Amino acid sequence: MFEPKTYQTKALESLKDYLERAKRLGDPKAAFIESWSERGRPSVTRWHQAPGVGDIPYVCIRIPTGGGKTWLAARSLRIVRDSYTHTESLHVLWLVPSQAILEQTLSALSTAGHPYREELVEAWGRPLVVTREGLESVSPQDFATRLVVVVATIQSFKAEDTGTRTIYAHSERWERHFAALNGMPGLELSTEGANRGKPVHSFVNLCHVFRPLIIIDEAHNARSKLSFDTLARLSPLGILEFTATPDTSSASGSNVLHEATATELKAEKMIKLPIVLAEHSSWATTVAAAISTRNSLEEAAKTTGDSVRPITLYQAQAKDKDDPTVITADKLRDHLIQNEGIDPAHIAVATGDERGIEGVNLFDPSCPIRHIITVQALKEGWDCSFAYVFCSIQELKSARAVEQLLGRVLRMPYAEERPSALLNKAYAHVSSRDFAETASALKDCLVDKMGFERIEADAWTEVADFFPGEGSGTIVGLAPDGQSISIPAYAPLDFGLFAPEPGLVVESAGTRSDGVPLVRVSGAITEATITRLSETLGADSGGERTREIARNLANYRLLQASRHRVHPAGPDVFTVGSLFSRDEVSGELIPVDEGWFANRGRLDLSDASRFPARLMAEEFSVPAERKVTELDVVAEKVITRNTRYDRELFTAEVAGEFYLNGLVFWLDRRLARSDVSQLVLQDFLSRLMHQLIDERKLRLGDLILHKYLLEEKIRAKLNSYRLNAASSGLESLFDLPELDGSLVWEADFSFSKDRCPYPRAEPASSYGFSKHFFPVVDNLKRDGEEYACAKEIDALDEVETWVRNVPPRHQWCFRLPTSRDDFYPDFVARLKDGRVLVVEYKGAHIAADPSEREKRRVGELWARASKGKGLFVWVMKKDEAGRDVRGQLRAALVTKGGE
Repeated sequence: MFEPKTYQTKALESLKDYLERAKRLGDPKAAFIESWSERGRPSVTRWHQAPGVGDIPYVCIRIPTGGGKTWLAARSLRIVRDSYTHTESLHVLWLVPSQAILEQTLSALSTAGHPYREELVEAWGRPLVVTREGLESVSPQDFATRLVVVVATIQSFKAEDTGTRTIYAHSERWERHFAALNGMPGLELSTEGANRGKPVHSFVNLCHVFRPLIIIDEAHNARSKLSFDTLARLSPLGILEFTATPDTSSASGSNVLHEATATELKAEKMIKLPIVLAEHSSWATTVAAAISTRNSLEEAAKTTGDSVRPITLYQAQAKDKDDPTVITADKLRDHLIQNEGIDPAHIAVATGDERGIEGVNLFDPSCPIRHIITVQALKEGWDCSFAYVFCSIQELKSARAVEQLLGRVLRMPYAEERPSALLNKAYAHVSSRDFAETASALKDCLVDKMGFERIEADAWTEVADFFPGEGSGTIVGLAPDGQSISIPAYAPLDFGLFAPEPGLVVESAGTRSDGVPLVRVSGAITEATITRLSETLGADSGGERTREIARNLANYRLLQASRHRVHPAGPDVFTVGSLFSRDEVSGELIPVDEGWFANRGRLDLSDASRFPARLMAEEFSVPAERKVTELDVVAEKVITRNTRYDRELFTAEVAGEFYLNGLVFWLDRRLARSDVSQLVLQDFLSRLMHQLIDERKLRLGDLILHKYLLEEKIRAKLNSYRLNAASSGLESLFDLPELDGSLVWEADFSFSKDRCPYPRAEPASSYGFSKHFFPVVDNLKRDGEEYACAKEIDALDEVETWVRNVPPRHQWCFRLPTSRDDFYPDFVARLKDGRVLVVEYKGAHIAADPSEREKRRVGELWARASKGKGLFVWVMKKDEAGRDVRGQLRAALVTKGGE
């Protein structure tokens, strides 16, 4: 059976909770408001009462394109039964926007083995799925005991004059359903002939009898007055809408019960993101680039053993008898064959006149099709996740012009992350005279037609004027955009170990040409992570490999810290200064981090007085006793028994095989660090081994036997030494009465509205904020102390704008360095006088912690280095002087930043 994704489960849980409330309260509106309030969104209280349908559950589930709305709708039927109707049978009218979608939905719900059909079978046993015309085969007994789903188009029901639609007409085929219902109120009665005064045997009257649950696919297409009148005539017991783009207008908006985001779909590997958009000056160049992209993707699939066969969708120009220069589908096909050398068998044309993919199974490994040419749009409902590249020769200046084709390249094959990173993205090549307008149209399409949030559309659209060259992101080294680095993995890596680290992404990047797996690293990486990665990936492969990985990662980290991140000044940019040190020789600015602090604190393992090569008994000791089990055969039976640990037996042999230097070299490879040279580390380890053997009288054989435990303890010692040096370096700055030029405050970071750090957030206005830099805000509990602090910041007259600075995407947030790692203050504000106010809020229970005190002193150091450009304030509910949050903020504003 199909296993639902997390966002799908959440949507279904919201529906279940709502229906149970509606049943218990007897009030769908009150249940809707209560459901949102208990999920922390009391501001979502608007309920649109659809005219004529009565007090029934009428809610909408918002799922972006590619999110599996049809499966969700199928699963929702059992929830309606179990949480609301509590009946053995259920009658469903499943309304879709077009005949093409009807055929697709009917097939999916009827075909054995299809996940949608299997969902119905598991919940109902023998479900009936028919069209309106097929209802004549359904008996009254079926209606009384089974799930009956009628799939129809919404258009087949709409009519100003009901006499023009057969669903309102009398038909003898329905007679058996009305045999005992002459007295039932609300039925439309015949006004003429022998049946005068009797119920009309119509489909609409049948709905009035059995009261269907109505499912509306793409519900934004059914919000007119005529649509509501039609729904009212069908006498529904409830209406569930599923759409990517619900109507949110005050006049006809949907009651959105649950919202999933495109970011959630991406996290579940349902869709390909980001979309890489490239524009070209001529149509021929556009086509050539699209072909190159597709070829690179197919090569990446072959290299990684992926069964995907990437397909490019081309949008040609419509025929125009008055303009022989237009690039029609026929001309484009000839161009592909004659000028680009494409095998004709690899090309299919899908237009109104030519249907080259009708009935073709594009997932069949033997299918040769790699290029599909269309004009206006592929058949609505067409879906093939092998489609990766969208190539348009037309000018794209509207969301509608983009929607039909772009939606075809978003779905992820098999809903699984592909081995090659290139195959986790979608690609768009366009021929355009106005690229900014084209990019805007693409983003508008994602928002208006496909259910993305505006911020997601910006974040998941990569604008590029080229397609990354061969091996981009799939060979060892820096990616062309400098945002990630790929490194070889000579040993297996547990990716889950790095998942909790904020701002860090460690993921598989396929394999190198020689078969060595690759690991991609992006985001914020610390010295400790560099050490862990290099030790793990280079382990047992020689010291040089380990050191090479560490050097590459260290260079990548330096690049990330020092790259120019300031956007041009303007209303969409908010610039903040960071701490740097100026190199005494080159004059180059070096970013200050924990490594810089350690260097300032003179981390030198050759200094035996400060960093002795010693492990005391409480730091490392050989286990005194080991459990040993013997296996033996007695009377033809295998038995086990515990026996004594014989130290001589288990250490003598290995001691003879290994030498002291061999152990030192092994530890050196495992403990290689980017901030300690190989010679210094080997000397330190050699002295440490002699201390353990000569002074503590430990046996070399025991050390070799327990070398992994020894490695762990030495690593802890080295980390403590590094932390001590970094703390010392930082303390030396605190102690300076005046900064001696060691630190430079340089405006190198900026918040920018084109890279919002919130993957899932709520409108800032819903919190009552009027000055938040981004239109949304994240990670604020409405009843929390930090929320109260945020309200005070928003209310300050001196504040022009401010940012909540602690979302999951730390690489897009402002940081301050400490001796341990990076520190992300809670709030950053730009004042009207040009200064920057940094605010860190702390609860009284942790404010006295040593690491928290260090953060406070670092913030104050940052303010001193700014020479009046920056203010830092450490806010508590009540400070030592008894001031509340507002008083502490106001006191900070009257100070000078550097004093």
